[in-house]
Amino acid sequence: MKNRSMLSILVAGLIVLLILAAIIAVMNTGNVNSVSPAVIPVSPAAGNRLLPVDMPTPTVAWVVPPSEPWVKELFLQEGEIPAGWRLENTTWDGESLGVAYRTQPRQTGVSLSQDVTFYSTTLLAEQGYSRTLDQMFPPEYIKDWKDVPELAFPHHADALKVACLSSKLNGLPSQDCRSIARYQKLIVMTFGTVFEDKWLTMSGYRQMLEAVDRRVTDVLSQQAK
Repeated sequence: MKNRSMLSILVAGLIVLLILAAIIAVMNTGNVNSVSPAVIPVSPAAGNRLLPVDMPTPTVAWVVPPSEPWVKELFLQEGEIPAGWRLENTTWDGESLGVAYRTQPRQTGVSLSQDVTFYSTTLLAEQGYSRTLDQMFPPEYIKDWKDVPELAFPHHADALKVACLSSKLNGLPSQDCRSIARYQKLIVMTFGTVFEDKWLTMSGYRQMLEAVDRRVTDVLSQQAK
């Protein structure tokens, strides 16, 4: 009888422990949102910039059909393209619309292009700008990308970076120049192969930057009305 009583007590104790464990588990599940969120890197290129894990990973979410009339107005029109250049092709991947120009006659390796990426919110555009900035101008090579005084101009962008990398094309000294700018929910990039006195000069590239800034600002102002 004594052994049976001891066994009953042990079984009852075990049941009580299991019930307590179940209650604690349920309580922890219910309070999961009260725990401070951990942080994870946004992307390998984002370095030490971190976001809470319960925030969505920044993505392009505003898919704008390229057929929208105002979208094509974001790009340089006839008379704004640097002299000696013409439109070559347009590409669309559902997120970004790109326009490439070419010299007349065509010069292999000499390029000029403009790209616009669409975001659903200003916050996503800010995050996209930060990530893309590191991709266009990798921090580990940032000393090689030089700010060119001639390319500094009054602009309307919320953020802008322009820099050039010394290079050579077919033995000719050149500059690989690029810019990235954020205008509200848009990120606008330009890329150009710049030479001292032919095809695309530094003054010609600056004129392009000014024309892009003016055009994008005007289009967004019209959309806001």
